[in-house]
Amino acid sequence: RDQWKTLINRTKTQYVQKPFALALATDENGQVRVLHACEHAVVGYSDDEARAHHGKYSLFQQPLNRVLMGARREGLKIDPDYMYSSHVPTAREWVDFIGAGFSTLHVGDIHTSRDEHGLQAMVQLLSAGVISVRQTV
Repeated sequence: RDQWKTLINRTKTQYVQKPFALALATDENGQVRVLHACEHAVVGYSDDEARAHHGKYSLFQQPLNRVLMGARREGLKIDPDYMYSSHVPTAREWVDFIGAGFSTLHVGDIHTSRDEHGLQAMVQLLSAGVISVRQTV
């Protein structure tokens, strides 16, 4: 855990030019596990099919949500002090992040999100004192 920034920088090399999320979690035996994910097409769609979709909703599951769901599926407990997103999460990711009981997020680029709604949500949630964001480069 002392090497959090080193872990972030190492993970960045795996996701060059791709948004990703990263978290430290513990399993039932207390072993620390590293979770990381980039966006991925939802089940039943290829990347090409998901990119071709132009409806109201994206057919890509976002990185932070993938980390949250992966931890839950594997029975892992995410350490609330060690969650990172390479960019500002989407508004939906913020909702799920807060709903999962988290309030502090390390963010790499606080000026970039998939769309303007993520940035607006962050500003509103920060102003209301619901979340805290730590810019971590």
